[in-house]
Amino acid sequence: AAPRGTLPLWTPYLPQGQKALPDVTVLHTTAERKKFESMVTFHEVKERSAAPAPVSSPSIAARDDAKQSERPRLYKQCQEVVYLPSCVTRVMGPAKGDAEQGNVHEHLLSLLKKGGVQKVSYVPKVNAQCCGLMFSSRGASDAANASIEALEPALLAASDGGRIPILCDTSPCLKHLKDNVTDARLKLALFEPLDFVNTFLKDNLVFERRKSSVAVHVPCSSKKMKLEPIFESLLGQCADEVHFSGIPCCGMAGDRGMRYPEISRDGSLQHLDLPGSVTDGYSSSRTCECALSTKADLHFRSVIYLLDECASPARKDVVTK
Repeated sequence: AAPRGTLPLWTPYLPQGQKALPDVTVLHTTAERKKFESMVTFHEVKERSAAPAPVSSPSIAARDDAKQSERPRLYKQCQEVVYLPSCVTRVMGPAKGDAEQGNVHEHLLSLLKKGGVQKVSYVPKVNAQCCGLMFSSRGASDAANASIEALEPALLAASDGGRIPILCDTSPCLKHLKDNVTDARLKLALFEPLDFVNTFLKDNLVFERRKSSVAVHVPCSSKKMKLEPIFESLLGQCADEVHFSGIPCCGMAGDRGMRYPEISRDGSLQHLDLPGSVTDGYSSSRTCECALSTKADLHFRSVIYLLDECASPARKDVVTK
């Protein structure tokens, strides 16, 4: 039996400890930033997008079409981002046997720079911050509320009152934040990875299908936020074949699947059936990825890895090194 207070090594896919967060400060030099002078800021985007569309009495469908057609222009660029790495990604690194040993934070910063983001900042006291989901999922509501109460003012300060978009790398944490912060400005400023790329970066990136056959699992939280079409649209540009898990829930249930692996292995994931051609799996929750890896016997990792591997800057003058 494992010593009290430790997790048994019940799977070769158990994550290693994560490296320290990389330095962010400014991603581009002063000379590089001059190349982006024509790009709008997030604040300008919000003001322009609030203006009435120049269409007289359109139908609902027509208004939706007009809104979508304007979106690439309005959301052409986001120059500054507040990055909130979740507790999970700050603690859990790649599995020891995974050929991909880079951490998710490095790949996310690489993707942001390719998309033209000039500055990334962490939330103040980032290594002490938590959205409270880990406490909430265990019924510790007082601790969960205390976490949100400490994090919300830090997010407001870092984002200039919600003016600067906030990117969280883990979908369940992002969903919990949106549901529990009280300031409406924060609810609008919070993004999970695929939603952020789809909103701000996709028109500044060119994707190449560099994988032959991959599996994708959309976490419960992303399903609730209705992000499945975005998963399909973006990840479909990165591989010849994208096989969605078809599983409503991985069954990890926070950390319960680590302590009781039979919950996901023999329960929620018992019908997981991926083609033999699949070489890599992707999701947007590290704990979900652990459960899926064990059941499928292949490495699941963050969608951020796939997007970064397959993306190049659309603008030739963007410096990515």
